[in-house]
Amino acid sequence: MDYFFDIAKAKLKTDLAYYRDKFDQKFALTLDAWTATNQQPYFGITIHWINKNWQLESKLLNMISLKEKHAGLYFFRLLMENLKDFGIEDKIIG
Repeated sequence: MDYFFDIAKAKLKTDLAYYRDKFDQKFALTLDAWTATNQQPYFGITIHWINKNWQLESKLLNMISLKEKHAGLYFFRLLMENLKDFGIEDKIIG
């Protein structure tokens, strides 16, 4: 399972770097936190951008199993870690 995740993540990193570097693309995010029926909390990060054909693209950047209390600084730290991992921490507009 990790193998397929790693391949998908590498492709998404390549795609985002292409738009970031070639078009100086900005990205928008949606965030959501929830608790599954087994009482495990999760934090999801979805990224959105307009591709070179003027079509909206949306991809799941990450879905994180939470290990700490639901607090704003914790969510912010997780978000920034992921944005830095993808090299887009300074390309977010909303």
